[in-house]
Amino acid sequence: MTDLAEYISLFKEQTPNLSHNTYKTMSGNWKRLKKILKINDLEQAINNEEVNNPNMLVNKIKEEFSLNTTIQTILGIQKLLQLEIQSNNYEDFDRDYYASLLGDYNKYLKVCCNRNQAIINENKLTNKERENWVNYDTLYKMFSEYLNKEPSNSQSAQDKFYRARNLLMTALYILIPPTRIGNYKDMYIHYGLGNKNEKLSTDKNWLLVHEDNFYFLFNKYKTSQHIGSVHKKLGNGKNEQLLHKLLIDYINIRNEIAPMNCSIFLMNIYCSEISQSKFTDILKQTTKKIFDKEISVDLFRKIFITNYMKKAHSISENMEVAKFMGQTYNATMMEKYRKIDTPEESETKQPVIVGFD
Repeated sequence: MTDLAEYISLFKEQTPNLSHNTYKTMSGNWKRLKKILKINDLEQAINNEEVNNPNMLVNKIKEEFSLNTTIQTILGIQKLLQLEIQSNNYEDFDRDYYASLLGDYNKYLKVCCNRNQAIINENKLTNKERENWVNYDTLYKMFSEYLNKEPSNSQSAQDKFYRARNLLMTALYILIPPTRIGNYKDMYIHYGLGNKNEKLSTDKNWLLVHEDNFYFLFNKYKTSQHIGSVHKKLGNGKNEQLLHKLLIDYINIRNEIAPMNCSIFLMNIYCSEISQSKFTDILKQTTKKIFDKEISVDLFRKIFITNYMKKAHSISENMEVAKFMGQTYNATMMEKYRKIDTPEESETKQPVIVGFD
């Protein structure tokens, strides 16, 4: 084995029931490892001097990358060693040595994961998050005000398209619960309700358009194996009505530019797909223009959850919102005991809450 594709193929062969995103993430981990080690072929990593010195390599990775990325990179090394131990049948292969090396990386992984969990449990902003944080009420107010500004009359058709698309992309993470990039990046438009006789692919996500109504259908996303398909009609709440308008504005301009057979929902001009990195760049550029902050999808999700949890919600509401965001939700016993319609709760002034009708 000498290239990335062969290792991914072996990974799939030995663990065939993992999600597409798991294989994709591991591929990214291995690409990063190749850059760190400055090697051309992944096979060279097995006998690499740095890989054989876990303490030195882990410290090097920690200096260059975040704790989350460090964990992912160690997982890449760990999986690489596991595959090598399982598949290498050469007589001179020192299986015990590499098993010991794998054990060392497992220890470093455990230390990093424990530290990461401790940070998560503190519920505090990182320095980068603090620099770009906007509380939801301010976020909503500034976004609404920006939408009310009239665009320049001298805009070209292409400029109008990009403005409508970028505003819609941003709105999807402000006006309704923010899900992950892949849910929208891998989404296609279909005119209909997606009934069985319409034979829509279950390997794609769909924006269903029917009688001036919009429906989100998520089939392919990071946690789809655990949660299943998610189907949600865009309702009539204040936020959803605004999103409805932005969807219509974008689709009208999009349909003037896109080829007749183009079904990609969020696209580049002339129906080319938006990559994940480009999607992130668009959001950061748009939010920089509107809020003077560079807000990623991850930060949008944290802003939403922070605001959402200021108010008491029913368990069924929490389940619905969590499912749309691609998260699993299990109510604690304390939540089951709490009641949300007491006089005290009713008298409390509630913050602006993003949600569904």
